[in-house]
Amino acid sequence: MAPRGEAYNVDWIVSNVSNAHCANHIDWFVRYTPFKTHAQSTLGGRVDIDGIGDVELRVRKPNRNARPSYSIVWLKDVLYCRSGVCNQVSMSALSGSYNVFLDSQGQSHISRDNVPIGIIDVPLFWKLRLSGQPPNHTSLKKDGHYSLSFIWPAEERARWEQVKAADTESHPPAQVSPYTGEEKQWLEDEWGGEFRFLRAHFLSIYDEKDRAEGRRIVRAMMDADADDEEGDDDDESFNISYTDGRGAEPIIPHAEGHMADYHFSETELIWIEENFGNSASFLVTYGLKFYDDDDCKDGKRIAQAMMLEE
Repeated sequence: MAPRGEAYNVDWIVSNVSNAHCANHIDWFVRYTPFKTHAQSTLGGRVDIDGIGDVELRVRKPNRNARPSYSIVWLKDVLYCRSGVCNQVSMSALSGSYNVFLDSQGQSHISRDNVPIGIIDVPLFWKLRLSGQPPNHTSLKKDGHYSLSFIWPAEERARWEQVKAADTESHPPAQVSPYTGEEKQWLEDEWGGEFRFLRAHFLSIYDEKDRAEGRRIVRAMMDADADDEEGDDDDESFNISYTDGRGAEPIIPHAEGHMADYHFSETELIWIEENFGNSASFLVTYGLKFYDDDDCKDGKRIAQAMMLEE
């Protein structure tokens, strides 16, 4: 459902110029169709596209106390451009219920039905903050020069729409088998039922074609979840421990509690874990925000002072 490691942390920049979404790693796609097409860089160069599909992004909620800590952003007709230096969310290509508010003062967000659901940082360009990413992280070099915007020609988009229409005709609703008991339970556990799942993906429960499309998406997502579970032994992103598990009980769960670790040295992190559980819990104890760089710097000074007193 999402790539692991460094590929996960490649920026999803928000573009008000590009007229289509794009991703540079195949693992972002929940549904994917090989389709050779091309786009045009705004500086004139050709951008080759290998395929098109749908992407599900888990973005960090603005409310740090929210559970779960992420929202789902569903992108349709995302171009697969393996040569891209980053991924892009096109403001003009977003589905109707999504809106983007951009503010150079750092209050940017993406909303759904006018409710903020995700943080947009501005480390270099406006970008979505994905679940698990630290504030203002960027995969781009701040002294680099980039040409990122592109236009997908109308005639190429028309060709893709013909392919989609043919696919719909070859997979009529009656041929997409009903949900199994396991799939129904997954829908209930993860989304609160089929209605909410379809609405989140801009599909209608009153349209049989939409419901069939929903069943195909559910199966793709469940397959991706199964792959993630098989690889859990290799994924230590939320199982960080500097004291072999001997640390104090944290205020903030470990899934979010290590987001500020990069501000501290390993020695400081060992001390923090022994006394507070994790870096976010330490900062919150002293009235500091673990997602604010200045507060984290203040927290580092506090930790260093307290360590000297011991």
